[in-house]
Amino acid sequence: MNDALEKSIGAIFDAYPETTALNEFKEEVMSDASEALQDYQRQNPTISEPDAIRAILDSLGDIAAIAKMIAGETTEVAVFSQATQDYRQILVNAYAGQVYISRGDGQEVKVHQLTNIDRPEFAVQVQNEDQQLRITMPKPTGHGLFNFFKSNFSSRFRNVIKIEVPSNFMGDLKLSVNAGEVFVSDLDLQGDLKTSLIAGALNVEHVNAGNVDADISAGKAKFSQVNASNQFIGSVSAGDLKLMDTTGQFDIEVAAGNLVAHQVVGAGGFHANAGNIDVDWAQVSGNIHLDTALGNITMRFMTDISFKIKGNTTMGMIKVLREHTVLNSSGNLDAQVGFTPAFNVYASTSLGAIVIK
Repeated sequence: MNDALEKSIGAIFDAYPETTALNEFKEEVMSDASEALQDYQRQNPTISEPDAIRAILDSLGDIAAIAKMIAGETTEVAVFSQATQDYRQILVNAYAGQVYISRGDGQEVKVHQLTNIDRPEFAVQVQNEDQQLRITMPKPTGHGLFNFFKSNFSSRFRNVIKIEVPSNFMGDLKLSVNAGEVFVSDLDLQGDLKTSLIAGALNVEHVNAGNVDADISAGKAKFSQVNASNQFIGSVSAGDLKLMDTTGQFDIEVAAGNLVAHQVVGAGGFHANAGNIDVDWAQVSGNIHLDTALGNITMRFMTDISFKIKGNTTMGMIKVLREHTVLNSSGNLDAQVGFTPAFNVYASTSLGAIVIK
């Protein structure tokens, strides 16, 4: 990245204490600005570097105001503020722009919005009904309105909302990402986290919840340092799901997309139809079930762990790339890694491939 551009952006964020949400926003700004500067300089080869940097920073919108809002130091009154005990569920629908959801102080759910244009069509909508709080980002509809939206919000950072969820909220948080980007961080939920990604991007980091549900139709979703005290249920149709330092009783199904998981903790089932699953385990707490039709599954276990493997295949392949002992040489795979197995791995494939490392 250009040093001068990095310093200019860094100076905006230096005034605030580091938080997960603010760091995520900073990374997004850095990435967009770097790419935009390269494109701008190619299109304007005679422009000076300082002028090019100023042009890029202007095009991004009021980054300083957004950083201040995310950092929680804005003096503006929240668009909405309501005590959490009134709700069993908070529903967030994102159709455009960026949404940052993080832990707030006090006893109330608060919603802030920062936009660069005064149009009622783009105001965040808040509805309160049947103990449900529904928060919706603007949905541009109609050809003229959609073109107006594109021309006035060419930068991702021109329409941003922040939702504060205090620690006393006892209900479920449900997210529906139809477009745009949603960032969730630093939440300790007493209820469940339910997410649906149709398009766009979803990033969840430092979150505890009862059950976690990730339904990925398209787009990219990342869960990092997420702890599901019960189940972590994932369904990937055609998108990408990434898990890092995540804990739960997993039930993951991949139709044609991709799941990549690093340093996960727990147990459960992983099913691939025609997609790909790659899991790197930090700790295993129970049995693991793997099955695939046409897809590929790779499981990486700790080097000092012992487990049994039971597998069957029609025309596919099961490979065990660890030193192991065959317990039964006739029929289906029946083997053991190490001397004191702590769990079982059940593997089944039709035409796909399962690799145990």
